[in-house]
Amino acid sequence: MSLSVQLSTLYSMIGVGLFIGMAVDTYRRLFNRNRHKGWTVFIYDFLFWIVQALVTFYILFIVNNGELRFYIFLALLCGFAAYQSLVKNVYLPALERIIEFVHSVFHALVTFFYRGFYRPIIAIIGFFLTICFSILRGIWMIGLQIGKLVWNIFYKPFLLLGKFIWNLLPNSFKIYVNKFFHRIRTFLNDFWRKLVSKNRK
Repeated sequence: MSLSVQLSTLYSMIGVGLFIGMAVDTYRRLFNRNRHKGWTVFIYDFLFWIVQALVTFYILFIVNNGELRFYIFLALLCGFAAYQSLVKNVYLPALERIIEFVHSVFHALVTFFYRGFYRPIIAIIGFFLTICFSILRGIWMIGLQIGKLVWNIFYKPFLLLGKFIWNLLPNSFKIYVNKFFHRIRTFLNDFWRKLVSKNRK
């Protein structure tokens, strides 16, 4: 490697060390270990360091085609140490502000969506449902009125005519009819009792 490539590699790895330091603190801030089980924490940690390794080797591949040298690891350590001593005290408060800002924006968007879209849509749906139920209720009431009208026009006169004809019949015929229906009712009652007692057994 030429001197310029070595210097570019050195500065890049120092930057990567700074990036890893910020990534570690960001990961610790966003990932609550107390709320997860041990194997979950292990998987998340493993994936985190896999991502850091991929980022490091990707940048190294861009700078010097992926050639490893001992000073590369020293540059990573120097970058990480520089972050811990110089940048961390500035980055953590900035990270908190960024998180608060993102949380505020997210809360504002949720509130805007809820008040601007969700509640009006629910109100419109409720309005249309109320109209539909009112129409159905009106149709039901009209149907009842039509049924009463049909009853009064067609069935009730036939009922009155039947009562009138029944009153004209001789008493002997009435007694015979009453006895006939009384026997049918008695037969049905006895049949029902036997059927019920048989099922109970």
